[in-house]
Amino acid sequence: MSGVTITFSRNDCASINFNGTCPATIITTDISGNYSFTGLSLGSSYIVTPTLTGHIFTPANQTFNNLTGTQTANFTAVQVVTVSGRLNGTGGNNFTVSISCNGFSANQLTSGNFTFLVPSNSGTCTVTPSSISQSGGSFGWNPSATQIAVGTQNIANVDFTIITPTFNVVGTINNLANAPGTTVSASGRNCPISGSVYTCSNLVIFQSYTVTPSHPTTTFTRQSNSYSAIQFSFSNQNFTAIATQTISGQVTRNGAALSGVTVALSGGATATRQLTQPVIILLPV
Repeated sequence: MSGVTITFSRNDCASINFNGTCPATIITTDISGNYSFTGLSLGSSYIVTPTLTGHIFTPANQTFNNLTGTQTANFTAVQVVTVSGRLNGTGGNNFTVSISCNGFSANQLTSGNFTFLVPSNSGTCTVTPSSISQSGGSFGWNPSATQIAVGTQNIANVDFTIITPTFNVVGTINNLANAPGTTVSASGRNCPISGSVYTCSNLVIFQSYTVTPSHPTTTFTRQSNSYSAIQFSFSNQNFTAIATQTISGQVTRNGAALSGVTVALSGGATATRQLTQPVIILLPV
């Protein structure tokens, strides 16, 4: 085959002080597909690499370490076409895409675009993205696989879109009787409570959520739980309501309400408040 570019370079740069960069010699095969590099030094090491647009070679290159004499480096060219596409909705996570044809197969790890070099006229080939199971769901694809007819033209837009699983965060609000009316949210999404069990459902994979219990007069042992780039369901994500009591009263002067009085509380917990209305102070039980 003529017109093949043959790159010839040293493989022992460090030992001959080329600062790690080998000067390369590039020639092109003649009409008979022949090439030749002459005047080589015995004991040196060389790499021979063929390239031609639209082709792959077997082997991809040949290395000759510690050259001891005249050598032969033959290559077989195969004309190829490109099969390309994209995985949509991966969230930056890598998945394996495979292509299988009659007598040819290849795999590629990608979070988005992929391109295969496939021997031309390979006939029917199947392109399939991997499906990876996770706790609470699995990654599926639309379509699950695509069959293509590989001839002599490049094929593009072999695209797939992830079918994203959703996940749940479930837990118990302990001592809920101490805090009737408690609500739970997952980054603004309401999580229904049944009995004392809350459920944050349909959380989208690779999204981040903060689950927070709320009550106007009750605190909890933990303010919230955070889940970064969620890929699993979670159970037993419990919170405990801390029961509180109230000390309240009114300050008067000469029988009239007196505002602006500073009221101090000391003991297990302290608080001060400027009174513009009757004061309510919460105490741990």
